[in-house]
Amino acid sequence: MTLSQFLSDIYESFTVAEAKAEAPPAEDKEEASEEKEEEKEEAAAEEEEEEEEPEDILPQLQEECQNSKKCAPYKHHYDECAERVQKWDDAEEGEREGKRESCVEEYFHLMHCTGDCVAPKLWAKLK
Repeated sequence: MTLSQFLSDIYESFTVAEAKAEAPPAEDKEEASEEKEEEKEEAAAEEEEEEEEPEDILPQLQEECQNSKKCAPYKHHYDECAERVQKWDDAEEGEREGKRESCVEEYFHLMHCTGDCVAPKLWAKLK
């Protein structure tokens, strides 16, 4: 082996050869993609049959608690505040009085009461 052959072998080992492949015929691609789509649909249908999502009972419990005697006053205050804010938003700029009100305090009072009411009921149903 001569020096020039040695150097050309080293050069060839460091260069990246181009990958050459033939594309499958167009018909095969369409058939393969259709088969894959059918398999995906079948798998999705099987998953739906196997796993039914349980119904979320939290919104129902929250509504019941918000309408209970314990939380009704907080809901009433929040609804009144929301109504005032809506009226202020609906009024034209010249008719608005004062600054825009936020119902954050009323909302937190309502959610605190609702949370205290919902928690024991929810844990009892989850056990």
